[in-house]
Order: sequence, then structure tokens, then C-alpha cells
Amino acid sequence: MDDELPLLQELRSYPWETFGAVLVGEAENGEEALALCRNRAPDVVVTDITMPLMDGLTLFREIKLRHPETQVILLTCHSDFAYAREALRLGALEYLVKVTLDEADMGRALDKARQALEKERSYRRQASRERRREQALGLAALLKGQPDMAATADLGPFARISAEEPAALTFPMRFACLQVDAAPDDLLFVREDLQELLEPLEAQHGFTGLWVGESACVLLPPPGLAEARLRSKLEAALGRLRELVETRLTFYSREVRLSVILSEPVDDCAALAAAWRTAKLWRLARFYEAEGTGKAAADEHAGGEGAAARGGPATPTVPRASLYTGRPLPFARRTDRIDADFRALMQPAAASSSARAALLREALPRWCARQRLLPDDLRSLVAEWYVAHASEPLRASAGDTARRILAAETLSGLVSVLVHAFEREAGTPETSGRREVRETILYIREHLADPLTVTLLARHVGLSSRYLSRLFREESGESINEHITRLRMQQALRLLSTTNLKVYEIAERVGIPSYRYFTALFREHYGMAPTDCRGG
Repeated sequence: MDDELPLLQELRSYPWETFGAVLVGEAENGEEALALCRNRAPDVVVTDITMPLMDGLTLFREIKLRHPETQVILLTCHSDFAYAREALRLGALEYLVKVTLDEADMGRALDKARQALEKERSYRRQASRERRREQALGLAALLKGQPDMAATADLGPFARISAEEPAALTFPMRFACLQVDAAPDDLLFVREDLQELLEPLEAQHGFTGLWVGESACVLLPPPGLAEARLRSKLEAALGRLRELVETRLTFYSREVRLSVILSEPVDDCAALAAAWRTAKLWRLARFYEAEGTGKAAADEHAGGEGAAARGGPATPTVPRASLYTGRPLPFARRTDRIDADFRALMQPAAASSSARAALLREALPRWCARQRLLPDDLRSLVAEWYVAHASEPLRASAGDTARRILAAETLSGLVSVLVHAFEREAGTPETSGRREVRETILYIREHLADPLTVTLLARHVGLSSRYLSRLFREESGESINEHITRLRMQQALRLLSTTNLKVYEIAERVGIPSYRYFTALFREHYGMAPTDCRGG
């Protein structure tokens, strides 16, 4: 901004793109400049000190008051040095002498502005995240039914609780819980990546996200949204977040799965804590995702995903859905009677290999869905049975199979571990099995450095993601993500032993762009840091 036409023309003709900048507007006096800042929010303002209506120093003060992140570069002549020094004292970024101004001077000033902007934004991000951590602690106390511990906690748009009025929340209210399923050792890294992806979505959809633990982010919706509008916003945000996870977080050792649980409206702190306990139950309910019966199975063989049903408070939601509401079906605890029923059910599998396939793929899932044991109880029951009944050829690997059973994320995953173990006993050669699985393995080997997702692989072989995942586990004994990770770690070990590539270069070559995550994953697999594998 300058009132001298020749200088304005000179600034207008500057090669701004060369310096990584774009000219967004110009003004002939300070008042026009302030209006331009209000409408265009520029990162940098270049202004003369001497202008009509509002001089450069006054403009600078107004900009810093109203737009504190905007950086100001002052143009001055020799006689203005006193003003320039005052502006620098007040926080102006730089001043340049008009009569000697050249492109190099402007380039250096813009580089300085860029550094200042990044430093300021980094500080603001850090301050914002620190404030969110404090808010999350207060929210966690409320969700655990401890409102007194949340006294004086700042919960931002959610509420502000005071010691005098600890229940001063805006009721009725509701929340949504974003549940994250990933490998336990990955969760901290996944949470950091998800937070980066969530921030722009929060601004777009009007939510505020507060992490309660490493695997749950409580999404606080704007108040007063009608039910249909709230659901629409949640589904849109979850859909976009899933797209971002699918394209950017492809390198984790286990697939990152997301779902949202929407609470019912609650009227007090006790009801809020109860709603949180219900939300946590849906993590257990998702273990029983149905994949092998009825329409879902037909859709999956055809390459589709089946229909996701949604329920309300009175009708529990089918766990295949992305958005859950109401309460899940209740769970049962393990008892002596249930143990006896299970042993009777599995007796043909222990005695006859011919009866195993139908029993494991049909009768066992139906029995499990009907009993609906707590997932940990079911996993321990199946693992104990397998170790006790493993035949001689399988006895050496029974412990490893039991560990896989105990780590199964879903009922179908648990069944797949058993199927693979018994197929190994029957001597099924590795080269047999479904063509789609063989093609998947070949594609993975040929594209190990590329972003690999279950969706991409399923599309390549013409199956649905769920159906391919189940087939792959049954035939290989490991999930697709586990297989990819194992190959990547083997390739990384070879590169570390045979090349002089830097560790971050090796990480990129094996398809893991996060150096921190690569190092942690390598240490988990081999019990040492990547640098410890170097010779000499």
C-alpha cells in the first residue's frame, strides 16, 4: 500500500510468484488498506510509512490489533528512520528503503515473513493443542462420573464448570464418540495423524474433538442441531475422514478402522457418564460384525459391502453400520455350562477333519453370535480349547496360534485363525487356494513401496474388502496388513545390511513415510533400532 503511483506500479509489477507469494490486492491509503485486510486476510502487508488519511504506523497498530498474525513490511525514505525504528520496536517485521529497494531485498523480507508466520502458527497450534489436552482431562472426569474433579475445567464450546456450580452444563446435550481401532502399539502414532486430519474437518462441520485416551475422540457438536442434520454432519465428517485415512495412513501394521457412536440426549452429569459407558460397549459389540450369513455374504461374493442398518434407542443398531446409536445387545459372561456347551459343539472338529469346515464356518459363528460372550471370554475359551485339542503336527505351533486367537479383532478373524491352523494340519500346500489370494500376494510383492490398502487390493482382484480380508486370513494365517508389514520389515532389514541408504530413505523405499513410526515398528519386529543393523 502506497500513495505514490510510481512505487505502486513497481510493487504491482514485482515477480511475487518468484518469492512464493501472490498479490491479493492494493490500496492507496491506510483506510483502504485496513478494509482490504478485513476482507482478504493477507499473510503479509507491504506499506509506506507516509500515507494520507492513516499513516503507516497507525495502520500497523490497527493491523496488529485486529489481525495479529499478519506480518508488516514497512517502506520508508531516509527521513523516516525514526518512525521505522519505532515500528520495529512495536513488532513490525522489517523496513526497506524505497530509493534502494530491489528484488533481493524484497525476497529476503518475504523469507523472513514466511519464517515468522510459520513460527507464529506453530506456536498457536501448540497452544491450541495444550488447551485441548486440558479440556480433555476435564471432559474425561465428567464422562467417568466425577464432576467435582472437573471443577474449574475449561471445556471450550462444551461447557465451563465452576467450583460453585460443578454441573453448569448446557442440558439437554449429546456427544459423538469417534472410536479408533488399530494395533495397540500403533495407537499413539495413529492418534497424532488423525488429529492432523481432523482439524480441518472440525472447522468445516462445526465439531470440536477432544481425545479421551488414545483410541476415542469425543466430538462435541454445535448446540441446537436437529436430529437429521446432526446425523448428516456426522456421516459426512466420518466419510471424509475415512477417505483421508484410506489415502494417507496406509502404512500401519494393522488396518485403521473408524466408527462413530452418537449418544442419546442426556439431562445431567450422571446420564452423561452412563452414555459414555454405553458408547464404550460398542467397541466390544463390533467384534460380532456379521460377515458370513444372509444378504451380507451374497453382497460380498459379488464385490459389494451389504447394507448397513441403523437403529434407535429402542432397537439396537446392527454393528456393521458406521454410525451407532442406542445400546448394543447385552453380553454374557463365561460359565461352566457355556464351556461344556462349547466342548460339545467342537467335539466333531477334534475327532474328524471331514466335519471341520462346515463346523468352523457355519455352526461355530452361529453359536458364538447366539451366546454373545464378552469378546475376551470367547477368545480365551477358544484358545484354551485349541491348545488342549491340537493334534501332534500342530502342537509345536499351538502357542502361536493361541496368541493369534487371543488377538483376533472380530469373530470372523478368530474363525479364520482356526481354519488356517487346521488346513495346515491337513497339509494344504501354500500354492493352493483361491486365485484372488495368490494375486493379492503377488501384487503386494511388486508394489511394496507404494501405498497399499485393502480396498485397493480388493479392487485389483475383484472382491469386496471384507471378503478378501477373510479369505486372505484363512489361507495365510495373517491379515493383509500383517503380511504387508512383515514383508516391509524383511525388505528394510535387507537394505540396512546391503546398502548405505539413510534410515529415512529405507523407510520410504519400503512404503513407510513416517520415520518415527518406521523406527518403532522395526524395533518391535527385531528388538533393535535400525541403526544397530549396520555392519562395522
